[in-house]
Amino acid sequence: MLCGVSLAWKQLMMTVEQAARTDSPTLILGEPGSGKDAIARTLHQLSRRDGPLVSFRSLALERPAFASVSLNGTLLVDDIGLLPGQAQRRLLEFIEKGRSPSDRESATAHCRIIATSSSDLQELILAGRFLDDLLYRIASVRIHVSPLRDRPEDIPVLVEHFLRLFHRPGLPPRRVAPSAVEALLAYSWPGNVRELRDVVERLLLPAQSGPVEASDVAAILDKG
Repeated sequence: MLCGVSLAWKQLMMTVEQAARTDSPTLILGEPGSGKDAIARTLHQLSRRDGPLVSFRSLALERPAFASVSLNGTLLVDDIGLLPGQAQRRLLEFIEKGRSPSDRESATAHCRIIATSSSDLQELILAGRFLDDLLYRIASVRIHVSPLRDRPEDIPVLVEHFLRLFHRPGLPPRRVAPSAVEALLAYSWPGNVRELRDVVERLLLPAQSGPVEASDVAAILDKG
């Protein structure tokens, strides 16, 4: 689970908590790497559904795959804007006419649909690359995830989170010097949270015990 302290993050979490009280199809929008998948998984967990969360990444969705989420599960479709037309039609058919394995009742009555997108789906509709009916079906609730550059207050918190995540047992905990934090704050983070996670992991690759310095950050960011 990601974390944050910014107003944008708190508002996001409030929206997720409100959405978790419903079974409405939910579309999570945001730039690549902004944490949409983590938000989707948090929404599933807060919904306290008994069934699994089954994730598809731009796959040709086949009807047998839907059976695994039909009983109180969650179907997560990552980057739905990348789904080919045939897969879009299969998904729309499942949402409109889906059946449980027994074919006696609608599977979608027991399945929550969550989709994520880094694309402007309205633009894809205008370009003839996305079904407008599908957008209406998946977006009863819309959640927008702000890019990291718009919530810099969250960067130090996320850095500490990733430091703990990548800490190597047997080694003393690493800390980040204030100058290194300033260097991280000065960066625009085009890759968002995913890029920050990658940078922190690379900062910890050398088995050192001293603090991470601004020069260490610059060496990684300059290399890209």
